Amino acid sequence: MADEQTKLGTVLVVDDVPNNIDVLKGVLIDEFNVKVATSGEKALSIAESALPDLILLDIMMPEMDGYEVCSRLKQLEITREIPVIFVTALTDVVNEEKGFQAGCVDYLTKPVSPSVALARVKTHIALRRAQQELQEWNHNLKGRVKGLSSLVTEKVQRLGSVDIDQRRIRDEWLELLIRQLNMMDPELQGHADRVAALSVEVAIRSNCTPAAVETIRIAALLHDLGKIGLPPEVALAAVPEKLPDTLKKIYSSHDVRGQFLTSHIEGLQEAGVLIRHHHEQVNGSGQPDRLIGEEIPLGARIIAIADYIDRCTSHEKTGTMLFNVMKNVKNLAGRNFDQGLIPHFEEVAPRLYDTPELNKELSEIVTLAELKSGMLMGEDLSTGSGVKIIARGEMITEEKLQQIRRAQQIDQPVLTKVLVSNRLPAC
Repeated sequence: MADEQTKLGTVLVVDDVPNNIDVLKGVLIDEFNVKVATSGEKALSIAESALPDLILLDIMMPEMDGYEVCSRLKQLEITREIPVIFVTALTDVVNEEKGFQAGCVDYLTKPVSPSVALARVKTHIALRRAQQELQEWNHNLKGRVKGLSSLVTEKVQRLGSVDIDQRRIRDEWLELLIRQLNMMDPELQGHADRVAALSVEVAIRSNCTPAAVETIRIAALLHDLGKIGLPPEVALAAVPEKLPDTLKKIYSSHDVRGQFLTSHIEGLQEAGVLIRHHHEQVNGSGQPDRLIGEEIPLGARIIAIADYIDRCTSHEKTGTMLFNVMKNVKNLAGRNFDQGLIPHFEEVAPRLYDTPELNKELSEIVTLAELKSGMLMGEDLSTGSGVKIIARGEMITEEKLQQIRRAQQIDQPVLTKVLVSNRLPAC
């Protein structure tokens, strides 16, 4: 039995039948602090004063039933975030719908299975803790982002060439954020850069102004910003649609969180709007606002397709040939994606994603010091801790060379020699 300090949290058990309370208390007491209430009024009083981590609530109680107790808990600011699980013998769909409308997160059916009850309680308390950590993370990040924005502005004001240096400084910390996103999912290294490159090409072909193209570029680079701080099983889900409903709800918050995180930075508010809407669908079934057709900003419609194409072609768990991906894109046009943008993607995507095979006769193994701009990588190169620097088939640039040099000083790559080709990729 765990001592008071090592227990996983506090659970309030509410039931007008003492024997039912004893059963649940016996299931939970080894791992949780347990408080009890035999009426709705007593439950509300304890919830407000003790703020339990979770409430197990009977529905059929005299004077005030569980639905009313739950509704009143959700009306109070201090208790509205406490997860409520109904414990009941009422299992028909109507009662379940009524419970979810009142604000419960789950059901336990009487007679209660001890193992199921313990598992459900642990799961929902863990989710609640994750949400609390995210709220704290958002609160702290808001201050850090404001501070960083003030620092950037202060530095820019001291520089002679304001426009050039402001963009340079902004791009430097944008790169830091993108690197953090890359480190979250090693299977999607460079995802933000590729989505941005594809989005910019399509934006230009869609006759967007230079200012709009730049906004789309930044939004594409930061479209997954809201995933920072999400539980790993949510942030790294290869197929988010297959997540359990509770985790899917957390995942679906990342677009709004991304807008919030950019809303405090001068000059990024427009990009934040595109981030918010990059999971909208033209038939109105998307998130978070269920916008339809041209109600969705053009930049968000572009990023949505670019994001889909890159994930389907680049993710190691679900990677698919570009031909099949583009076929799916066309099938989803008019429902998920903007039909009018598809021809632009058909023109641009093959050039960006169909990497030519290396010419075996011109391939050679060289040391990292011998790498030069224009060479084509024959294998992936990552830092010692696993951050991918450059991928197989990617052309080496001066920027990539600088990243390799920095890695050699800070996080020495495992490989000291790599396979390359001196042949430039075909345009």
